[in-house]
Amino acid sequence: MEAMGRCYLGNAEEALGQPPTASFEQARVVARTIASPVRFDALAGLARAALMRGDSALAGQHVGELQAHLAAGGTLEGTHEPRRIELTC
Repeated sequence: MEAMGRCYLGNAEEALGQPPTASFEQARVVARTIASPVRFDALAGLARAALMRGDSALAGQHVGELQAHLAAGGTLEGTHEPRRIELTC
């Protein structure tokens, strides 16, 4: 719940035009600790935050991590917003 709450906060910051890097990074750390698929929601949020700051290289790294997960047979099952993740990619 904490990871998802931090993703919600990041989405709100994003909607206000503020790059939500800290919120999504905190969400990713919490979700990774418990092996939650929400870490992929957070990773996509970090990619969007990087794009908001004009850092396409960093955004590409985050998207690359998502693509590697999917290429290895991973899914987005259990994520909160799988379509938003796909759209981010």
